[in-house]
Amino acid sequence: RFIKNMLAGVGGIDIVILVVAADEGVMPQTREHLDIIQLLQIKKGIIVITKIDLVDKELLEIAEEDVRDYMSKTNFKNAPIIKVSSFTGQGLNQLKNKLTEMAETITPRPETGIPRLPIDRVFSVTGFGTVVTGTLVSGYFETGSNVELYPQGIIARIRSLQVHGHKQERAGAGQRVAINLVGVETSDVKRGDVVATPGELKPWNRIDVKLYLLKSALRPLKNRARVRVYLGTAEVLSRVIILDRNELKQGDKCYAQLHLETVI
Repeated sequence: RFIKNMLAGVGGIDIVILVVAADEGVMPQTREHLDIIQLLQIKKGIIVITKIDLVDKELLEIAEEDVRDYMSKTNFKNAPIIKVSSFTGQGLNQLKNKLTEMAETITPRPETGIPRLPIDRVFSVTGFGTVVTGTLVSGYFETGSNVELYPQGIIARIRSLQVHGHKQERAGAGQRVAINLVGVETSDVKRGDVVATPGELKPWNRIDVKLYLLKSALRPLKNRARVRVYLGTAEVLSRVIILDRNELKQGDKCYAQLHLETVI
C-alpha cells in the first residue's frame, strides 16, 4: 500500500542508502525495496546499520553478518557497510564523508531527449497560480517555454522554475523541479500526469514490455492477470497479456503486453 510513494521518487535516484536496524535485521520491506532498486539497475549504494546503541557487540556482529549474507546475491554485495547511531552520533560523520565521496563519482545526466516530468504534487500559490512538482526524467525546461500536459493535451506556459527552493531560469534532467504554470487550473491536473514539450508524446493504453517475475513472488503470474502498473508517478490497473505461454513462473522472463484500464 505504501510502495507507490517510493516508486514515484526512485526514478531520479543515483545513490541508495539502504537502512537496516541493528535490533531488527533485514525486514520484508527491506527486501521489497531492494528488489525494486535492482529492477531499476541502480548499482551505487551504502548499507547503513542503524540503532547500534540498542544492541551489544555480539548482536551487532550477527546483524552485520545477516546483512552481508543477504546482499551477497545482489548488486550491493560489495557496498560499504556503515554502522551508526542517531542517538549518540556514532558513525554519522563517516556516513557523510562516504556519501560525499560517492556523489563525486556520479556523472551528470545528459540533457538530451524529450523534456519529460511526471507530476507528483499539484497545488496553488496565491498570486502565482498552479504549481506542479516532480523529477525531470530527461531534457530540460526553461522559463517562458510552452509545455503540454499529458494526457489531457492542455497547453501551458512556464512562468517560473525552482530547483530545491531556489529560482532558476533553466532546470535539467535528474533535478527535482517545481514549475509555476500559466494557462492551467489546479483542478485540470493530477498526480501521474506528465509535463513535456507540445506534440512530442501520444497518450496510449498499450505497453509492450519485457517482463521479469521476481524469484520471491508468491505464485506464478497467469496470462490476463490484473495487476497494478507504476509508470512515472502514475498508478493504473492493467491486464497482462503474456505472448508465448499461459503463465510466467518465478524467476523467468518473457515478452508481454500491458492493457491499461486508463489512457496515460
